[in-house]
Amino acid sequence: MFPTTAKMRTTLTPDLFTLNAASSACGVGMLWRAAIGLLAEVSVRAMVPDVISYSAALSACERAARWQTALFLLECMLQLGPKPDNIAFCAAASACGRGQQLEQALSLLPRLLETRLRPSEVTYNVLLAACERRRDWETGLWLFFSLKRDGRFGLRPDSVSCGSAASACAKAECWQEALELLTLARALHIAPDLCLFGAAISACRGADSAWPFREGQPSVRRFAAESARWRRGLLLLAESARAGLEPGLVAHNALLATAPWHVGLELLRRLRGDGLHPDEATYGALVAACAVTGAPSGGDAGAESQSQSQSQSWAAALALLRDAKNAALDPGPGAVAAATNACARDGHSAPAVGLLLRLQLEGMVSVLFICPRSTFMASTLA
Repeated sequence: MFPTTAKMRTTLTPDLFTLNAASSACGVGMLWRAAIGLLAEVSVRAMVPDVISYSAALSACERAARWQTALFLLECMLQLGPKPDNIAFCAAASACGRGQQLEQALSLLPRLLETRLRPSEVTYNVLLAACERRRDWETGLWLFFSLKRDGRFGLRPDSVSCGSAASACAKAECWQEALELLTLARALHIAPDLCLFGAAISACRGADSAWPFREGQPSVRRFAAESARWRRGLLLLAESARAGLEPGLVAHNALLATAPWHVGLELLRRLRGDGLHPDEATYGALVAACAVTGAPSGGDAGAESQSQSQSQSWAAALALLRDAKNAALDPGPGAVAAATNACARDGHSAPAVGLLLRLQLEGMVSVLFICPRSTFMASTLA
């Protein structure tokens, strides 16, 4: 005879291994309250929680960015035992990073050393990830070079370290530092990964070119800087492809924000071919590029080429807005204003008015909201 369910409930008692496994499962599902409850259940059943018990609860707090609870659990381990290991410290530091508490995360490094534990590459990478989330590129570089110089523990930066530090620089628009980290990774014989390439490509978006220019008109120097910027990004994109890596949509969008519109259309075709789906930022960057005038050139041939490019850009801007609409995407009023400006600049006022009226009727955009952003509408209503 099999025992009844009620009898099983009274005879089956979970042991520490079972409770730890259940707590770990809660961590995967970000059920941090349930994980804390299971940790408390261990004590209620007169068991002694071990490092795995606390680490499972800390992991749940980490995934849910519950940094205060994570720090409390770590302090309990430090004061009452069991002694925390590297995994526990990393989970607490990661919880602080996810909660945008960089200072709290950094304060755990000296606490770790006080317990006579040896930090690992993972320890530094967790702190670098916290710097990336806060866009604190200076602290990120300090940690990176501390890891590179400090020989006490036999540690050295890896691709994750380089990627996190470069991403912190890119998000803070410190383009030169991000690109130098890519160069340094090669010098250290670290194979750049997707994160590092993506950060370097994104950094090109905010780059003012460092190339030495001769004296000339500011517009010429500015165009040369922008040209060097997107060309550098294209080279990085090609290099990542040769390495068997494909940067994601964020990196492509950053490159689109600097490239000429005809280059942007080719990038759009490529990213679709790679299985990526353009979003609002993609279309917004492309339409904005269509509204930008071409490069200042010397000579009649250059002027003629620029004029021909502009005469096609307005049509491309309208086509891009139609594509965005068909994909149920809204690139925003800024993109619509850019498209109307492109039309008006090239002498196509009728399509600009038609575009605005059609979008107004379809409820996609308000003409009154577009007017302050569009030089064409401002001049029309003046």
